Amino acid sequence: MPAETRPIEPPHYPIIYVRGYAATMREIEETVGTPYMGFSLGSRKVRQGHADDRPVRFIFESPLIRLMKDEDYIDAYRDGDFVSMGRRVDSRSVWIFRYYEQDSKSFGDGEKDTIKSYAEDLRKFILRVRERVCLGHPEELKKFKVYLVAHSMGGLIFFCFVGTNYRDYGAFLGLSKRGTGPSSDGLVMMKNAWVDGAPCAFAHRSHSGPFGIVNSEEGYQNLRRFLFGQVRIDALLAVDEITLPRAVEKKKDEGKKIRARYNIDACAKVRGGGCYLSERRVRNESAIRKRYEDLVEEKKPAYLFSGFLLESAKTSTKDTALAFAIEIAIEVPVFDVEEKFWFDEHFEGETLLNETVTLHLRWRDGGKTTVRYGLRTRLGSGHATKRVALAEPDGQSRVRVEIPLGFKKGLKNPPRPGFRGRLLLMASPWNT
Repeated sequence: MPAETRPIEPPHYPIIYVRGYAATMREIEETVGTPYMGFSLGSRKVRQGHADDRPVRFIFESPLIRLMKDEDYIDAYRDGDFVSMGRRVDSRSVWIFRYYEQDSKSFGDGEKDTIKSYAEDLRKFILRVRERVCLGHPEELKKFKVYLVAHSMGGLIFFCFVGTNYRDYGAFLGLSKRGTGPSSDGLVMMKNAWVDGAPCAFAHRSHSGPFGIVNSEEGYQNLRRFLFGQVRIDALLAVDEITLPRAVEKKKDEGKKIRARYNIDACAKVRGGGCYLSERRVRNESAIRKRYEDLVEEKKPAYLFSGFLLESAKTSTKDTALAFAIEIAIEVPVFDVEEKFWFDEHFEGETLLNETVTLHLRWRDGGKTTVRYGLRTRLGSGHATKRVALAEPDGQSRVRVEIPLGFKKGLKNPPRPGFRGRLLLMASPWNT
């Protein structure tokens, strides 16, 4: 512990980790027998092969160790337990909510409690952390907040990080690799893994284990940026026009019922980050799926992801921009005409749109924020030269960016099938 504990300085608040569900009493005993309830476990495998498809070695030390190295945090354990009453704990401290101890045979009654009871205990634990960190100082009590970092049944928090790889779950745990199948992380379906309206990001990672979301570079980079970043980005895809194959368009004009579901790839990465901050792809069976009528007739923008940009995590010292890129691809669907598949005039697996948008954001609180972008199909990868006119939708320093994608408006002979639309980005101050 530092000789003098640091006062609370936003955004560096205490962090409480809440682990996920332990299905059996054996798993509970194994969990309570470890100091950090699994959050100190690192990983050294990436599911990415080249010539021989073997996992690539990549050492990820664990979320706890990385926070201590990158953001100067400490843990809250001293002398074999949490810091005792009356002793102040540094505000940059990591705490583990050990809610399974009361269920274990070693420390409790050997009976599982209810979710409601766990939630009540978490409230008490937060108050305990407040007492240790603030020690009754009025100014510190006013500033006090905590970050809850939860996995699986540990809880769904305000930023949801969702796994999409069902194949690797349990591969090294003796469990079924495909407990839930596609559109899941092997244990939890993607549609059940986030709170409606909460910002979300996605990773091609399984629920847990050596390839799991908790002990992964993708998980940590999202966590660090969410906790300490300066700018929040929300990305959506708006559709202005989708052209159909000529024969299908003719059937539609004749009043025939046309149905189609479009698969949308959406991936985001920051410059020098070394991994995707969000990744949903057709080839990973995790693409965004939207009905033709939702996109074209009801004009509902498709939510892609949310992310956070962190000035101190930049790899370039020469450029003042926060640089990131978004990959978007829309697959040609299988068309259904009057409940019969239509295969003429197009090839399955082709794309209506396949684009990478590079963005350079220079954020100025209370000043002039600027955004430049570039399209891979026109400038190549990594270039952002075209300045975007920004709109301020609500007078709260948030800015909206619209970037045109696909074929040009008013084109006499647009591609069929084809796409015309806009990438919608909302940039807003974070941790201010």
